[in-house]
Amino acid sequence: DWSSDVFSSNLFLQSCNRLLGHVKSLPPLVAPPHTAYGGPMDATAIARRAISLLDLTELGDHATPEQVIHLCGRAVTAHGAVAAVCVWPRHVPLAVEQLWGTNVRVATVVNFPSGAEPVADVVAATSQAIADGADEIDLVLPYRALAGGRRDLAAAMLDAVRAAVPTASHRLKVILETGELADSDLIREAADLA
Repeated sequence: DWSSDVFSSNLFLQSCNRLLGHVKSLPPLVAPPHTAYGGPMDATAIARRAISLLDLTELGDHATPEQVIHLCGRAVTAHGAVAAVCVWPRHVPLAVEQLWGTNVRVATVVNFPSGAEPVADVVAATSQAIADGADEIDLVLPYRALAGGRRDLAAAMLDAVRAAVPTASHRLKVILETGELADSDLIREAADLA
């Protein structure tokens, strides 16, 4: 059950709230000069920036519409909005409806979690998710194929899904499953493919 993952939205928001509760005790930090922020940033600004870069996720095997509504309701906080809410493809229309008028992107997963679905099925799921309003597609790289020496299958999946995602207004992320690949050379090959 993916909802019990340590990176669940509940734990994330609790951690952010703890961090924001302690920021007064932290010394000011300086952002690297090559960032858009360029100068001193206090811990509150850093925490707010961190929140804006994170996704809230509900990928529990039995995720309900009520859970998705609850998750979307937590995407915009007094400390800022998260970057995206990631849900199963079946929940994309609901998430789009719930997040209408915010800057929060709707993300979904394809070829998830196994990384072993047929290319045509993944492309169809991608196209449907885009039609349903998804802003972002998170594709699981066919890591077993890559690990088995079938780089061509992994590349074919990536090429097909890239072609299905409009580049101007949508984002494609590739989940590498580095824990499954384990070998640094395979991880590098997966990253190069992505």
